[in-house]
Amino acid sequence: MLSDWQVNGLFTIESGFPFSAAAPLNNSLTGNGLDFSDMVPGQKITLPGGRSRNDKINQWFNTTAFTANQVGTFGNAGRNTINTPALINFDFALVKPFPIGERFNVLFRSEFFNLFNTPQFLPLGTRSARPPSPKSPARAIRVFCSSR
Repeated sequence: MLSDWQVNGLFTIESGFPFSAAAPLNNSLTGNGLDFSDMVPGQKITLPGGRSRNDKINQWFNTTAFTANQVGTFGNAGRNTINTPALINFDFALVKPFPIGERFNVLFRSEFFNLFNTPQFLPLGTRSARPPSPKSPARAIRVFCSSR
């Protein structure tokens, strides 16, 4: 019962993904929907460290640093001015074959996706001042058996 267990793991670290703060309206009057937001003078895009984990999840960049672009302009925020948080993920699996006679095995497999429940975010729809959207659900666990 204690022998033949297999342990599998996949650890992923990725840097943040750059994206642009798009304007919420077509103020350039071009109809193409590619306007950038305007930067608010004196506001930094990054937020100070030392904030709680919840605060960092709920707001990972300074949304008050952006405002709608002025009418007749394309916005001054520029392309790729914001980076998403880094992605850190650990998946884990535990596998055990149980022999049934000489020719068959029942395979028990237990998989844990995002084992440490680390939040992961996709770039936003990139409209100013919208909250981040999760990339995937939190921790997922799957247990199943199969024969071979």
